[in-house]
Amino acid sequence: MRHGADPWVGDLCGHRTALHYAAMSGSAACIAALLTDAPAHQLTRNGVKYVNVRSVTGLVPLHYAVACNHIGALKELLKHGPCLT
Repeated sequence: MRHGADPWVGDLCGHRTALHYAAMSGSAACIAALLTDAPAHQLTRNGVKYVNVRSVTGLVPLHYAVACNHIGALKELLKHGPCLT
């Protein structure tokens, strides 16, 4: 991301970002990297924080962490909240 990758880019089938996938996989380390290594200007877009980026179905990464029962990922996401604002 420091070299220009856009963390907001989503997949073609549901507009899920790397943060959604990190939450689904339970990787607290990936979540931390995505939310701390990104340049500050990439963490907010149109008034929305990256931690709250929504998929096509309206789900944020926090939803995926809860649904997959990934407590470590959930805790890491909540460090960067507030979520669901």
